Amino acid sequence: MREGAGHPAMNPYLMPANAGCWMDYSRDMCSRSLDILERTVMIAMHPLHDDAQIADIIHNIDAAARVALGDAELEDAELREVGPVDLEKFDSAGR
Repeated sequence: MREGAGHPAMNPYLMPANAGCWMDYSRDMCSRSLDILERTVMIAMHPLHDDAQIADIIHNIDAAARVALGDAELEDAELREVGPVDLEKFDSAGR
C-alpha cells in the first residue's frame, strides 16, 4: 500500500521529512476501527453513470444485502450486468 499521491514525488510516505511519522499499527491497536471496517463495503461509482446504470447498481446492492442478511439464497439472487471497475482507482491489493 503506502500510495498517497498521484505522482511519486508527492507521495507523503516517500518524503524524508515524514520518515519520523511512520508508524506500524498492530491489529489490537485499532480494534474498534477494524470492527467498523469489517462491516463496511466499497461501492465503485463513476460520475458518468447514467440512471439505468445507477438503478442496476442499486438492484445489485439490494440483492447482495438480502443474501448477506439471510433473506434470500445465493442461487436465487439475480444480478444485473454493470460496467467494469477501473481497479487502478481502488485499493484492491491483497483482497
